Amino acid sequence: MTVACRTTCSFYLFGLIMVGLIPWLRIEPRADPIRPIDRGRLRGEIRPGIPRLDADDAMANSIMLTLSLAEIGRSRPCSSRPRFFAIRLGTEGRLSRVRFGRRTVCQLQRLKEISMAQAEGKGRTLGEVAAFILGRRLPGGSDVDVTRIVVPPFRFSSDSVSFPLYDLGPLQEGEAMIGTYHTHPEGDVEEGVPSEVDLRFMETGYIDFHGQVGRLQRPRPGLDWLFDIVEPREGDWNIFAHDHNRLRALLALCQGQGPGQVPAPGRFGGEAGCPVDELRISGSPYYLLTRFYEESASESVYF
Repeated sequence: MTVACRTTCSFYLFGLIMVGLIPWLRIEPRADPIRPIDRGRLRGEIRPGIPRLDADDAMANSIMLTLSLAEIGRSRPCSSRPRFFAIRLGTEGRLSRVRFGRRTVCQLQRLKEISMAQAEGKGRTLGEVAAFILGRRLPGGSDVDVTRIVVPPFRFSSDSVSFPLYDLGPLQEGEAMIGTYHTHPEGDVEEGVPSEVDLRFMETGYIDFHGQVGRLQRPRPGLDWLFDIVEPREGDWNIFAHDHNRLRALLALCQGQGPGQVPAPGRFGGEAGCPVDELRISGSPYYLLTRFYEESASESVYF
């Protein structure tokens, strides 16, 4: 028998053996991937109506919070009053008056409630959450109405939040991203200002509304960034005008690029010498804080 014949016979024999073994081989079927909404629902609730989030499951976090916000004013009552505030931006002193209707106020309050609940049994003060705020300018160019609260996919810890790149869907006609919202641990005195991480995101972040907005440093259409709302666990909204020039100058100071600045490591991955408190100290060149007002019952003529 030649070598070629022996080789061919060996392959045939091997094939017959494998065919004979098939009835005894068990191959488990591959399970279908669990959708993010299913993962979120499988985690259950911390208490009735409060979803349990996962610090590392960005998509499920977004979906569960979006579903929770959709209930506000529909299956879940909303009794908060509308809020409004005024801010000036840039060297030209541009004035913008921003109004949150009752439903959008309730939605942000709901986000804070869910954020705080993530701390239960975890040894932390909250699980930080964030949202993008959309709105449109009314005819005349000064007044702005908030139209939607959008929760992007996000990962979180007790003192930070990060966003994987994801298309958040198209903006509606005339709509733009006008602000950001995020929770902070502790109280107003300790955490009522943006952190250095927040300042870096304002400079280097990327947001995609179906091809609009883009990199925040060089935005495409769809961005009319007016404000950032920081809400600590113990406290209410702290609203800071998004004056890009002043925020960039403050970030440079935090990173040791100002005269005589040598930052030391501090909280939030930032620096102990990062003077973010300057954002709320009247008379500071970085002062950007404004206050909100609640409409009276007679003023609240629409939702």
